Amino acid sequence: MQISRTGDTQVTGNLFEQHVVRRGTTVTGRLATTPEAAEVLHTLIASCEGKIVLGGSRSTQGAATLVVSDAPTPTLERVGGTTDQVIVRLAAPGVFVDRLGRPAAAPYGAELRQQLGSPVTVTRAWSDRWTVEGGWHAASGLPKPQERCVAAGASYVLASQNPVTDDALTRLAMRGVGLRRYEGFGALAVTERAESWS
Repeated sequence: MQISRTGDTQVTGNLFEQHVVRRGTTVTGRLATTPEAAEVLHTLIASCEGKIVLGGSRSTQGAATLVVSDAPTPTLERVGGTTDQVIVRLAAPGVFVDRLGRPAAAPYGAELRQQLGSPVTVTRAWSDRWTVEGGWHAASGLPKPQERCVAAGASYVLASQNPVTDDALTRLAMRGVGLRRYEGFGALAVTERAESWS
């Protein structure tokens, strides 16, 4: 919390708590990008020798070493060796709405059709856990809108009217599903090779 100049109250909008990540902690993640953007990223990392500073109190804390490596092309699992059924699992909470904009428990069919190139229906779903997620907008110093989300770990079997190509699976794996994907929502658990599930 930040105290006002008079020293008797906290500054409006500056009530917060601070958590520190323990020194030596390794954090891993996945970044989906284009080859051109990946080349720019590698150039930027090389220019600063991978040394970056994150978070608040950056004058004394937040030093980190960034390592980026190219990974094999991600894909999603096919069901039982079929070409028209795919299983997707949420690696992060998913923000889904129906055609009227109301919270939904599964990805919207039109979105899936656009990504997989064929009409798609959700034939099975394991998505009975809900959560509320928001965030903080650092530039404005205000909280982001809270969303009713399906919790990470939810799984869906998607059935397509036509065979789903490997390219379409990769595109969906890299893009994710639902709203607010650029904030990390709707990221999918991926594999580096085509697996079978039944």
